[in-house]
Amino acid sequence: MNFNQQKCALIEALLPLCPFVAVDATQPGVIVPGGLNRSDLVLRLGRDPRVMGMPDLVLDENGFSATIVTQGARFHVTVPWEACSRFWIAEPYTGPIVVWPEAAQAPKSTPPARPPTLRMVKSPPRD
Repeated sequence: MNFNQQKCALIEALLPLCPFVAVDATQPGVIVPGGLNRSDLVLRLGRDPRVMGMPDLVLDENGFSATIVTQGARFHVTVPWEACSRFWIAEPYTGPIVVWPEAAQAPKSTPPARPPTLRMVKSPPRD
């Protein structure tokens, strides 16, 4: 299973929990509103209308697309998996986080030096 397939499978499994996704919106192929075109964009995905309401959310081997609402306007975004580096649930950067190694961001023409792996990174418990 390659990185794109791993990311798609993970997001699909986490959808009921409305996961957060860290996106580098400056990457090629990312289509977001102009004001969101930055390297530290965080999007939250989900289909549950009580929480997120993205009924047109599409996940496939290339990435995801959905209609988001920002500043009262609807906008259809497209994000390739290569632009996604972290996924988590709960509040941003506080819940369990899945991080793909930088090899996931390497150009496709350069194979990684070792087989890709997933790592689960957890925040230390709060006192």
